[in-house]
Amino acid sequence: MLSVHFILLLIIFTCLIQSLIGILQYFDVLNGKNDFFKLLGSFRTPNFFGVYLGFGFIILIWYLFIIKTKKNILFVLCFFGILLFTILIILSNSRGTWLSILVALTVLAFTSKKVITSIKKLSVPKLVFGSLIIVFLCFFGSKYLYALKPESVNGRAFTTQITLQEIMKQPIKGHGLFTFAGKYNKAKADYFIEQPRPWGDMKIAIYSFSAFNDYLLIAFELGVLVLIVLLALVIFVFKKLKITPETRIGLGLFVTLCIFAMFNSPIHNPYIMSVGLLGFALILKFGELNLFSIKLPFSLKNITLAVVFFAGCLGLYAVSTKTINQKKFKDYSIINDSLDVKKVVCLNKSTDDNLFSEYILGKKLYDNGFKNEGIAHMEKAFKKSYAPKIGKQLAFCYIKEGDYKKAETIFRFNIHVEPYRYEPRMDLLMFLHKFNRHKEVFELSKEIINLPVKIPSKEIEKFKKTASKYVENYSRTGNTNIKGSLSNLKIIKSTVLNKSLLYKIYLPPLYKVNKKLPVIYINDGDNYIKKASLPKVLDSLISNDIIEPVVAVFLEPRDEKENWRNIRQELFLCNPLFVSFFTNEFIPTIEKLYTVSNHPNDRSIMGVSFGGLAAAYIADNAPNTFKNVIMQSPAFHPCKDIYNSFYMKPKKDFKMYLSYGTGKDTEKQDIPFIQILKNKGYNLKINRVEGANHEWSVWQEQLDDILVYFFNKKIM
Repeated sequence: MLSVHFILLLIIFTCLIQSLIGILQYFDVLNGKNDFFKLLGSFRTPNFFGVYLGFGFIILIWYLFIIKTKKNILFVLCFFGILLFTILIILSNSRGTWLSILVALTVLAFTSKKVITSIKKLSVPKLVFGSLIIVFLCFFGSKYLYALKPESVNGRAFTTQITLQEIMKQPIKGHGLFTFAGKYNKAKADYFIEQPRPWGDMKIAIYSFSAFNDYLLIAFELGVLVLIVLLALVIFVFKKLKITPETRIGLGLFVTLCIFAMFNSPIHNPYIMSVGLLGFALILKFGELNLFSIKLPFSLKNITLAVVFFAGCLGLYAVSTKTINQKKFKDYSIINDSLDVKKVVCLNKSTDDNLFSEYILGKKLYDNGFKNEGIAHMEKAFKKSYAPKIGKQLAFCYIKEGDYKKAETIFRFNIHVEPYRYEPRMDLLMFLHKFNRHKEVFELSKEIINLPVKIPSKEIEKFKKTASKYVENYSRTGNTNIKGSLSNLKIIKSTVLNKSLLYKIYLPPLYKVNKKLPVIYINDGDNYIKKASLPKVLDSLISNDIIEPVVAVFLEPRDEKENWRNIRQELFLCNPLFVSFFTNEFIPTIEKLYTVSNHPNDRSIMGVSFGGLAAAYIADNAPNTFKNVIMQSPAFHPCKDIYNSFYMKPKKDFKMYLSYGTGKDTEKQDIPFIQILKNKGYNLKINRVEGANHEWSVWQEQLDDILVYFFNKKIM
């Protein structure tokens, strides 16, 4: 019995320490581990803090009214301890703790021989009247507790609804250990994906890694059968129990845990579980249950005890190893910028059910160049948890790798995991804006503006302002009438040219994209858009699976400061500074801002007339920059040195296209250049158009042929 008192007093002592921490937090001397709650002690939630003090409260009640300590000093200490714990439990606002303590006190009262005797002596009318009072108190007490935090209660009810639906899918064997977070949040997201739901459902659908009810959690992961067996065992023990002072405190502690587990998940907290199970151990120890009344051979008893002891040691070893390795893994990941892959994977093996460790491992591997392995670990962590934070980082990695479809899928999924939050919608909005998907940006921006606010903040105000700007901007630009997207005019400031040039960019329909894309850089970009309708041509060929998705960058030879003046002759007529601008400024900027391939084989340069000359000149002077060179009626006469340059220099690895007309066009200039290319053995396609003149109607008709030649889906 002395050992029991020692353990109980030790619990009270730790409760006093938790109380001190809580008081310091209440007066802002210490900060807790949760940004949303002040009173936490050393726990992560006020509910765990409250119930731990609840254990101390029950123990002190037991000493005061059941053991009936006669020493004045102990009586005073117990009284002030109860007062302190009561105040802090009330301040914790943990309604689950309040209910748990109330039920535990009722159990302590109704296990008293005096109370039992008194109840037996009551007449039937008095029993009925007393029962009605209890029902009345329970009803109005429940209403009061609900009124304190109705949204929280509704949230728990919603979690219960989705959890029960999933339990019914596999009621016997359950979904398996450590599967709740992933399975539940996937089911919840599907619930919101199926059809639009009211704001009342959306605002309570928080991300959950737990069922907030350990009975549901056990049924979910291990099956209803396991839950029934456990409950039957507890009921059996209670029925066989002999009431003693020790079993009464055991009942108080265990009942506190059991009631609390109906509204929270103490199974995730070893401190709370250990105190609650201590209560069950006291019941087994002092309850004179005779559970082992069946006589077994001595050797079999020893074997049974040995198995139990070994299992306990194995569990202790597993838990301690996991805890130690989690710390080692965390320390190693934080300290080392580079890492030994084998070592870090080995450290992570014992933390498999720790989803954030799995994610950290994946991110660390990805950042250190092991991209496939890193993404695999992050995908595993995301599928096990569907945590929006993990999903967001995984989506960013997909974007870096050019897998835009998977990135968009995650961004959209995150919205339904936490449908009341603004951040997932803003992530998707930025993604859509980056790809110039005007219509979707417009619609999503309106949704963000109209979305109700659960908890007002300056950040949400900022989100709504950003969405309002997008609505205003895209209302002005209107629909481009293409399936892909064409941006507004953008500006690139060139130090080399001392100018700010203008450009637009076409991005193909995103559902066609699954990698970093090839890109065409087009001189005289505005004419290709307005006179040749190149974005619509690209759209048609891509949408009909005739060519691979390709990005087109339309460079306009105009300075932002003098937008009225065309400077194409200054730029296009064999200007080495224009080459430097292209290779050192323009291409790196596009590859930084957009998810295009940075491999020369995936780059093309295109132009008409002087723009065609510029394409040939840039390719000649930066031969490792482009693979494909497209020249429509190139006008070589202002820069005749280009003939000699291609004639004298070694052959480059170009795939080339050159068209010209036999009417009023550049035939006389182009034939000598064609002859040089043929003699050098260049891969050249020639398009000679009989009677064609130097005009856009001719060049527009050639676009299908050009794009299929370079980007034919069947041969790429």
